Amino acid sequence: TSLMIWLVLVLALMNWSLEAIKWRFLILKTEDISFITAMRAFFNGITLSFFTPNRVGEFAGRVIYLKRENTIRGALLTFIGSASQLLITIQCGTIAAGYYINRFMEIPEQSLLLIRISLLLVFLLCTWGWWRMPRLVYWIDKLHIKTTWKEKAHIWDSCSNADLFRVWLLSLLRYVVFTTQAVLMYK
Repeated sequence: TSLMIWLVLVLALMNWSLEAIKWRFLILKTEDISFITAMRAFFNGITLSFFTPNRVGEFAGRVIYLKRENTIRGALLTFIGSASQLLITIQCGTIAAGYYINRFMEIPEQSLLLIRISLLLVFLLCTWGWWRMPRLVYWIDKLHIKTTWKEKAHIWDSCSNADLFRVWLLSLLRYVVFTTQAVLMYK
């Protein structure tokens, strides 16, 4: 039992480190920060998110570690990291729901097929949206709003498909670590 607790603690450190690595990777597009700074920013963001609605404090808690001129870009890049984690949760959830739904509920075959097709559509639309997210900048440009942050949104242009894949993969690894922690805790 104590071995499992130690394993959960090691996995917690791994989970936090993966998030710091992911955030640092994204932030390097605007500012060079160390892994230690990324870890501090992560913990600061988590702490602030406890006291703010909808985890808004997580963004603020992280970007205060950046230079003042990089805070908006940092927040936008942080959004990409958070969106990738949400995407993984949706993808794994839709796969699990499609697989397990008939094990927990008695559903007529036609309804089951409709539910599985709907889940597949959610999976595909969310995945497509993830790959298109950096291109949202062009829609933002079409808005006739005069602000200084509008031009900073072009930081998303710096995210290539390879960058998005790397962020997605780090999010997937983090999801696997977190799920493993949960399974160990249940045992």
